[in-house]
Amino acid sequence: MLGAAAATAFLAGVVAADLHLLIPCALVLVCCVMLLHRRWPIQPVLSVLLLLGAFGSGVLCALHGRPWLPHDATLQQSRFFEGIVVSVPRTYPTMTQAELHLTKPVTTTVTALFDPTFEIEEGMQLSMQGNVRRAMRPIATGRQTVFVLDVQSARVTGSMASTPQRWRAMVQRTLRDRVFSAVPEPAGSLTLGVLTGDDALMPPQTRATFRRAGLSHITAVSGWNLSVLAGVLEAGAGRWLGRRSLGALTLGVVWMYAYLVGMEPSVLRAAMLTTLSMVGLLLGRPRAPLLLVLWATAVLLLWNPLLRFQPGFQLSVIATIALISIQGRVKQYPRWLQVFLVACGVQAAVIPATLYWFGELSLIGPLANALVEPIVPVVMAGGVLTVLAASVHGALGQFVGILPWLAGSLVTAVADGCTRLPGANMLMPAPSAVPVVLFYGVGLAILVWDQFFRIRATPCPS
Repeated sequence: MLGAAAATAFLAGVVAADLHLLIPCALVLVCCVMLLHRRWPIQPVLSVLLLLGAFGSGVLCALHGRPWLPHDATLQQSRFFEGIVVSVPRTYPTMTQAELHLTKPVTTTVTALFDPTFEIEEGMQLSMQGNVRRAMRPIATGRQTVFVLDVQSARVTGSMASTPQRWRAMVQRTLRDRVFSAVPEPAGSLTLGVLTGDDALMPPQTRATFRRAGLSHITAVSGWNLSVLAGVLEAGAGRWLGRRSLGALTLGVVWMYAYLVGMEPSVLRAAMLTTLSMVGLLLGRPRAPLLLVLWATAVLLLWNPLLRFQPGFQLSVIATIALISIQGRVKQYPRWLQVFLVACGVQAAVIPATLYWFGELSLIGPLANALVEPIVPVVMAGGVLTVLAASVHGALGQFVGILPWLAGSLVTAVADGCTRLPGANMLMPAPSAVPVVLFYGVGLAILVWDQFFRIRATPCPS
């Protein structure tokens, strides 16, 4: 219980520093009062000091990780730049996007947009000509990115890629080539997105259809992918390995997979959650899922405070907390009804954040998610089998690729059919940050109180 209160106090400190709100401070004081009321076995004063320390750590974390605008005039007046690619590039139909660490004319980090025909890899040193503009919102992809560089021309001057980075680029190219050689579009880009989270090559029309249907999360690597990976490892090696050896193997494979797909915010959250859960099980001290999510979020923000500006990270955390909270309350219903109720609950939970970031609301999302939920595992399994078969022979890969092609085409058809229904999607004005934060803050406080602090009645023995 004390751990849940400390993690909540840390997150409240981050929010208080960002939005200059006193309400998170009041929530921390409420937590202190609850702790005193519960009569902790340790001294109440120490509990209060621990919560205040967690709150102060959150404030310092937010202040340390604020985006800043160095050399604004110098950057916007310059036309020639030199820098190093420090992220996995994403190639879209109209552009290639990558995070760039500039060395000239100033030292800072920007998001660079290249022509899609220009091939770049992580670690490349580039000399470029283009224009810099300020972003409307922080586009933090792991560092202090507050500028966008529109590259008009570029040339490669060298490479500083490490061996793991070169290995990752090679594996990603191999996966992409084998999937697209065996699975026709639009199922090919969907299969690659489900496997690696790279949906950059998805046709713009298909991407828009998935967004309107509330299915964009399908191509975001998350806890679902890692749970499938852990399940395969347990089924394949569980009978030969002990609990500790299997746990260590699972953690190694999970983080290797997270690195392979580019350490995206959603997979980072899922990998950290898996790590904390596995460590608790290995130590014989399993923890409540909500507590693990809170601590995973706090640890990731300590490691990289700018993750909090990522829409993917925010939506991933919100959806996971909603999923955990709803699943325990619908176990008594039939399986098909559980799927629908969970989909409705998660979609309702992310509505404020979705409106804030995108100004768009999918009313058909729960139905679409319930329909494709049993099909997506077939897409992932078929994609893995296709890659393995294509490694043996191209013709065999094309034969096995029929499975993910059929499943992916069905998912696409469901998304397209749902968006054609009247009133399936609507545009709405984006709310300001304060009411959105208050909504989620109050909701989180209620969940933490209900799970960790509320005194539940116990039946008297007869």
